[in-house]
Amino acid sequence: MLNRKRTTVWASLRWLVALPLGGIMLTTSTMAFAKNDGDVVLYTKKMTVLKADFQEAQQGSLPVKKDRTEAAKKPMKKSFFPVLVTEHQNGKTHSVEKRYILVNGKKVSDLSTFYGVTNAQKVLHLNAEVATRKYGKEAGFGAVEITGNNINWLKEPNTSKKEQVLFPPPIAKSVAQTRFQPRNGYKYDGEKYIPVEVDKRYIVINGEAVKDNATFYGVINAESVTILSKDQASKIYGKEIGRNGAVEIKGADLKYSPPIGPPPFYGKLTLDRTKGDLLKIPDSEAELKTLTIYNSKHVIVYNNVDYRDDWKAETGNYKEFDAKKLAAGTYTYFMKIDGRPTENKRGQIIIN
Repeated sequence: MLNRKRTTVWASLRWLVALPLGGIMLTTSTMAFAKNDGDVVLYTKKMTVLKADFQEAQQGSLPVKKDRTEAAKKPMKKSFFPVLVTEHQNGKTHSVEKRYILVNGKKVSDLSTFYGVTNAQKVLHLNAEVATRKYGKEAGFGAVEITGNNINWLKEPNTSKKEQVLFPPPIAKSVAQTRFQPRNGYKYDGEKYIPVEVDKRYIVINGEAVKDNATFYGVINAESVTILSKDQASKIYGKEIGRNGAVEIKGADLKYSPPIGPPPFYGKLTLDRTKGDLLKIPDSEAELKTLTIYNSKHVIVYNNVDYRDDWKAETGNYKEFDAKKLAAGTYTYFMKIDGRPTENKRGQIIIN
């Protein structure tokens, strides 16, 4: 009975102490969270400083830290070099650029002395079709738009080894020759030459393009012949025109080669098979030559691309005449001398 009374009294005293303390703690915490940001002293010093810095950064008084990757995103400075030609005779280099070039919206007035630019922000290449629509016929070979705030103009052809490795300027090949013949291939049918292969390069003579390479047989007395690769020709004339390369020929006294006609007629030769004669065409000594024999109907009966003056005229070797005995009669021969087309021979042969 006495113990029960004591327990009741102590329990009442504990509640009297706990209730005031709880009220004080609740009031303190409520006041703390009710204070303005930056005045809260219950946080650590480090968090308070970081919060204050963030507020100042938002207000513009402190710079916001940038991601390190933004430096990598900074655009690289660009360079542009025109197509240059180094003359074989004197070693001088000059520009043969024909595209419409603008630097910060202003056209380059003299392309012959334009050697390129560096430190540009943007270099945009336009093909011939797009450039013509935008700038007119003057941009018929394409255009290049260059922009930048601190562009450096090259005053002479680029000779820096470092720059040449990073941005190699296209150098065209100037050949030391006074004549040029296209890479055309012709077939002689017994009466005339027929073009079977035509040079696909873009051939320009004193600024004018050759209209039909199949009927162009070459020139002599040239002052310079410049051979452009596919990449070089595409940069000057556009991808469509320059896709096979180009040839630029210059000369004040050019002479055009006449159309290829039949080789000189050497008359009739006689080959007596009963005596074991071998066919040898006069004045046809060469390391490599081709012999073609036609019958009276101008059909090939024999063809040897590496003739050694050893044909007995007994059998043919071409298509339906292969290994077949040839009848006696009159045939036409055509001797092609490799690399020396002006020395080709033709004539008739009587086979007994």
